[in-house]
Amino acid sequence: MRAVGRDPVRIPETARNGLEVFIELHVEQGPTLEQQGLPTAVVTGFPRIHHYLVEVRRRADHAGAMPMDLRQDPMPATVEMISAVIARTREISRPAVTTGGRALVEPTCPNIVPEKVSVTIDVQHPGVARLAELCSTHEETPRTVALRHGRAASWQSTTSHPPCACDLELVRLLVEATAEQELR
Repeated sequence: MRAVGRDPVRIPETARNGLEVFIELHVEQGPTLEQQGLPTAVVTGFPRIHHYLVEVRRRADHAGAMPMDLRQDPMPATVEMISAVIARTREISRPAVTTGGRALVEPTCPNIVPEKVSVTIDVQHPGVARLAELCSTHEETPRTVALRHGRAASWQSTTSHPPCACDLELVRLLVEATAEQELR
């Protein structure tokens, strides 16, 4: 930045007009490169991302006073749903990923059977058709699990980002540069 007359301390004030390319150097957040013995990689694109919010509702009860066979606990159904969508994604294998992220249990007391459990689910795959198939399977899961458990469940899509391919010429140049520097 300094070489082109910019002050890194003043980034928020710095106008970024006229930029043609943005390159982000990033440490790998997973084990893939290390497992393959590669010191670097050039990203060719970003996967399609789809987020869901799943809510399972029933009736709150006192944990000590309500017998197990009379409870309407939403937690077992929620756990089964998350386990099922993750298992389905494992069947598809890489590069598909599914994550049961944030979970909110209400009320949040250790001796109360919850009334509602909300969970976010993140689904990612670079292939549009493959992700659509995966999402379709995932969307059926809460309906079947909730029905089996006699629980009310809602499943709503909250975010969807299309896949994003990197500029092929830039990718080619970066691959060449890493080869020249013997970084591959």
